[in-house]
Amino acid sequence: MKTLNTHTLSLLGIFCLSMSTMACQMDINTSVDGTIQLQLNDQIGQCDPNESRPRVDPNATGTFYTQGLVNGSQCQVDFDALEAISGTDTVRAKIQTELDKQNLSFDSFDPTINAVSITITNVRLLDGNGAVVNLPRIPAWNVSLSIAGDELLNQGGNDLTAFLSNPVTVRLSPAGVQAAQASIDSGAAILAEALGQVRLDLQDLVNMPNVNNPVLEFKVKVTIDATGTINPFDLL
Repeated sequence: MKTLNTHTLSLLGIFCLSMSTMACQMDINTSVDGTIQLQLNDQIGQCDPNESRPRVDPNATGTFYTQGLVNGSQCQVDFDALEAISGTDTVRAKIQTELDKQNLSFDSFDPTINAVSITITNVRLLDGNGAVVNLPRIPAWNVSLSIAGDELLNQGGNDLTAFLSNPVTVRLSPAGVQAAQASIDSGAAILAEALGQVRLDLQDLVNMPNVNNPVLEFKVKVTIDATGTINPFDLL
């Protein structure tokens, strides 16, 4: 039997389900690092309510928001987003690349996703050029982040020095796993829903260049465990 060259894809074991048909089960594990990016608005430094982009279509992808002044000196942005987790659209291709080395096809392997774990490692604000905006403080923020209604993160607070103090790891429920399976099978990115608000001091923003077109970014690591069926003679 060939030695499988796995790289980022780990082939954890092969278990024969039927000696008569020689159908064997192969477990796989792979992970990707990605981001969920919410573009809050175009002119956050001015906090013009007329620059709001409210959601109209409940099924539309993208980031939608309303904004306005609070307490005379703070800009509050309420957001409602459905965005792709970058990198997850490559999972099928990564698996297929490794299967190619063994002359196996993704369709014949037909992986079933058994578990998906998502770790949110950081949340940060980026400016229009993609640079991190180091805010002195965050007056207030809260967010509910989910996949197919399966909540990954429910975080918030007032007068904070960081959006996220520690990484958060969540194992998806069957509903979330099913959504991930559908995305991976089609080679598409897994979609995440984000609902919440962020409040920032205008003075902190005007003191920073390129503050327009800010992005609230969630850095994530997605780990996927799956099982597929193979004919062991294909590996000889």
